[in-house]
Amino acid sequence: MSFFENESQPQQERVQQQIEPTEEQVEAHRREVEKQIESLLDTAKKLRLYRRRMWAVRILWLAFIVFLCYLTQFKVIQFWWLFAMGGGSAAMAERTLSRLREEVHAVIKAGDPCAVGALALMTRERDIFVRQAADRALRRLLPQVKASDAKYINNEQMNALLLLLASSDSEMQVAILKALEQIGDERALVVVEQLATSDLPEVNAEVRDAARACLPYLHAKARLAAERATLLRGTVAPVSSAQPDELLRPTLPSAIHSPPEQLLRATEHEAGEAQPHEEGEA
Repeated sequence: MSFFENESQPQQERVQQQIEPTEEQVEAHRREVEKQIESLLDTAKKLRLYRRRMWAVRILWLAFIVFLCYLTQFKVIQFWWLFAMGGGSAAMAERTLSRLREEVHAVIKAGDPCAVGALALMTRERDIFVRQAADRALRRLLPQVKASDAKYINNEQMNALLLLLASSDSEMQVAILKALEQIGDERALVVVEQLATSDLPEVNAEVRDAARACLPYLHAKARLAAERATLLRGTVAPVSSAQPDELLRPTLPSAIHSPPEQLLRATEHEAGEAQPHEEGEA
């Protein structure tokens, strides 16, 4: 029996290697998803533009028809062709909406959690099919997000997630709070603190507990962001704008061979103190 087990083990390993994607395949899949997300956001932007243009054209067209009725004393039947105008933007918006639905479906089918920000934006679209599809996908993908997915969340997408967090859907709220432990930062602090300390009956105990559990992660990331913003910030201008690449090398023998990226730049204050010293030695 052990002989058959030992013989089948290499075969199982080969099957597992065939099932599990390689690192190159994962990177290629992520790049493809990034392109799909970029195309989706661009299509959504175009759709909003076409809709605004459509309403602007309709308003101008209606104003022109009213003005024409006034000039012709409501005898506008001879200008029947005017009623066919103004439909170009509507047709363009309809085609763009159809394309948006297809791209949302493609992003959802990819099943990559880096798309949660883009899908959060889709929950604010007018089209009910887009909203419902994005909502269902978010509930499935939010528990899968990792800290590395935070780079895909811009300010607009974070605001969309926070708007969903402020809704009355406790299941969605808990899913977003768990995801914010990975992709959240100081932008989410205010909303999460409000949920953690809220006594409103609309906020149930599960949401409050999830918000309290999320707060330490957000505070830690806020501290790291503040530290990165203050580390090695220059207080005075460089010695000369014509020589921006001059670096200070330590005088210690052990640090003579320090790499350039670890060196500091000279400042006017340091240069001014060094000049009298050099003159005295002369």
